[in-house]
This record gives sequence, C-alpha cells and structure tokens, in this order.
Amino acid sequence: MYISGQYFSKDTLNWVQATINEQPSMSMRELSRLVCQKLDWRAANGNLCQVSCRKTLAELNRRNILELPQKEQFYDFQQKKAASNNFEPPNVDCTLDQLGEVNVYPVASRYSKDSKLFFHLLEQYHYLGNGSLCGAQMRYLIHSSTYGHLGALAFDSASWAVKARDKYIGWSEAARRTNLHQVLRNARFLILPTVQVCNLASYVLSIALARLPQDWEQRYNIRPVLVETFVDPGRFSGTCYKADNWTLLDNQTAGRRDGVPKNIFLKPLCSNWREVLCREPQKKLGEIPLPEEPENWAEYEFGAIRLYDDRLKQRLFNIAQDFFADPEGDIPKASGSKARTMGAYRFFQNPRINMDVILDAHKEATVERIKEHPVVLAPQDTTTLNYSAHPMTSDLGPICTSEDTLIGLLLHDTLAFTEEGIPLGVLDAQCWARDPEDEKKRERRKELPIEQKESIKWLRSLKKSAKFKNSARIPSW
Repeated sequence: MYISGQYFSKDTLNWVQATINEQPSMSMRELSRLVCQKLDWRAANGNLCQVSCRKTLAELNRRNILELPQKEQFYDFQQKKAASNNFEPPNVDCTLDQLGEVNVYPVASRYSKDSKLFFHLLEQYHYLGNGSLCGAQMRYLIHSSTYGHLGALAFDSASWAVKARDKYIGWSEAARRTNLHQVLRNARFLILPTVQVCNLASYVLSIALARLPQDWEQRYNIRPVLVETFVDPGRFSGTCYKADNWTLLDNQTAGRRDGVPKNIFLKPLCSNWREVLCREPQKKLGEIPLPEEPENWAEYEFGAIRLYDDRLKQRLFNIAQDFFADPEGDIPKASGSKARTMGAYRFFQNPRINMDVILDAHKEATVERIKEHPVVLAPQDTTTLNYSAHPMTSDLGPICTSEDTLIGLLLHDTLAFTEEGIPLGVLDAQCWARDPEDEKKRERRKELPIEQKESIKWLRSLKKSAKFKNSARIPSW
C-alpha cells in the first residue's frame, strides 16, 4: 500500500511490527530512523524523511494496520517560549525612507536569541500566536537600521489540498503529490501594531520573496516555485498582498479547520512555475508493484492504478467484476442494483477517470504475464465504434466515407498474444474522433506529412510496444 507517497509491502509492515514488539520502549524517532533506512526513504537533500515517516506510522496505527506502544511524550516545542524581557516595541510613525535600511533575515537556530524574539513577537502581537508551523519551515525577522526589529514572518509547507488552488494550478493528482513540496505557505506575517509606515508590509513581502527561494534551497535542497497564503476576510482585506502583485483567487477555502472560509492569495517565484508543478512523475513499466495478496482477479489486474482514493479503486474492482460476469449487459443490468449502477455512473463521470488511467494499471499486470513467455506476438489494428444510435452524444465524428451518416469513434489497439494465441493483455490503445469538417482528407493524403495522417497511429503503437519488450526483456517480439 502507498502511504504518504511511500510504498509499504506486507513484509515491511510485518518487519516494523516485529521491531516494535521486540523493543516496545524504542522511541518514535529511533523507529522512524530504522524504517527510513530500510526503505531508503530520503528527501531531495539526502536526509532521511523521519518526520514524514513518523506521521505515516501514526496513520498506520490509526488504521489498525500497526500497533504502536502508547507513550506519554512531551516535546520542547510544546513549551511556551519565554518572553524576551529586554525587547520593547518601537513606536514608529514615518515614511518608508525614514526607516533606513530594512532587512529581512532568517532565524538560524530554534534556541538562539533571534528565535526567542521571533516566538515572543508572535505570541504577544499576532492573533494566531506562535503555534507550530507545518513540516519544513523558514522563519524571518524584520529589522530596521534606525528603529530595530519591526516584525516577523514565516513560511512552511503548503496545504495538502485546496480545491480552488489546485484548479488554478491545473495539476493532476499525481503531479500534486509529486510536486507539492515546491509550494510554500506564508504561515505568519506580523508588522508590530506600534509601527505605522505606509507600504512597509508590501515592501517586506517583496524583499522576503526575493531571497526565499535561495534560502529554502540552501536548507532543504528544494527550490520553491509558488507561495500561497490564506487571509481571513473578517479581519484583513489582504491589501499588502495585492500591492505585491499576489493573485487573489475567485473562490475561498472550505473553512473546515475553524469554520471560516479564507481568501486565497498566490505568488509565483519563477516564470515557468506552472510547467514545473504540472510535470507528471515518470514511472517506467514494471516499476509499480502489484498487490501481493489480491482478494480477486480485478484487484490484481488494476491494483497498480494511479488513483489515491481507495473508494475509487474499490469501485473499479467492483465494476470490472460486474462486467466480467455479464459482458453483454448494459450498466444497469451488469451492476445488478440501483446503488451499484449509480456508483458506476459516478465513476465514469469522475474527471480523474479516463481510458489511459485504467489501461496503465492493466499494462502493469500485462508486463508480469509477458515476462513468462520467451516469444510474444503483438498485432495491431483499428476498430470503428458505431454510436449512430446515440446522436446526442458529444465529441463524435464520421467513421466511414463522407457519403455515409454513421458517427462514432475509432479505436486502434495493440494486443499481446502467446504463440498459441492466448491473449495476455492490451499493450496500447488510441481512441479519437474524426473532424466532421475535414472532408476529402483521403484525396490529400500524399500532400500531408505522416504526423497529420491517421496512419501515424501504427508508428505510435510500435514505439509503445517496444517499451514492453524492454521492460519484460523479451528476446523475440
């Protein structure tokens, strides 16, 4: 199973539980270190992902997959930071130029004087207090050469999922899970209430974001490309973010944490930020592990599907078994009940579901089957899908000559067979609709390059079939 993007096999889970049972007094820090070393679970900077591992172990314990020992623990960060008695907030009412040199510098150590001052400022003057930041973090103090410290701000890991933000970025579920670490959150921003300087807040934001990517990369070996923040509209209008050219999204957060929907502001840190965040993780065929002990054939066949919602996975398994039991039936007949019928329709309407997502999982199972044969046949051909009886269906096109009125789709697939003719699975499938406005294309076929002809599908399938040969190491194809 996948937890926090890391795969845990049954053997690994058994090893973790055995380790816990043998040493029940072991600390979570030591256990997470051992697990990370066994899985070679490391961050981009090479360090062990012990914090993520501890969260994962807690989640496995919550699901009753692992049984962790119950301990009463008290951490240093839970202690209230002592106030800095020597600090007196400056009374400032001037222009930005009169502040002298305004500098934003990082707080180096949790136990330094700067750190104590940082926590003191937030505890005393920020309405959210100095609550713990989430995951990786950078803390800054704002200093004026004339008046001293004027405030503080902090950045930490981005929120896991925000509907409006994710829609604005346009990334897929897989891309979000892979690239979310390159999005940061402005978790705290404080200008002392005794400091009244026009344009100071937006100026501080600009100089902080100018150095943030380099500071973050130096500490975590990850270069962020986007920053987000959430503003309570009942308290603030977000004027300083608007002045620093942050983008205010049309929709707010759901407000599940405290019941108050927040305004969402985003600020890119580089020009190609969307391209970086929407980049899909590259997984070669055969690299995704199949279920070790599947409950049925459908779970084995589609167990490697790249969906991160177990409910969608289970729905796919149920639909596959229903259609296998009644391959000629329509959805209501094959499903057998109203609840399963509605579930099937919702599954097919889900924007995360498409032909390629399901076929990719099937291909992983196909690779395992073709590994057992020294010679595999891979024929390909095109099939027409006639939907003329469903004229209200959108995105259809002609499937025969221009004189015919038949409409539908074209499907070009490549199948794998043994020498005896036993099917092993689908290697490639391309589905498309012809443009109804593009008539007499056949007469222009000699003028068009191969890339603009439908015959290019044969070459595409050939290239994809070659990947199977390399993945399965088949000598004859």
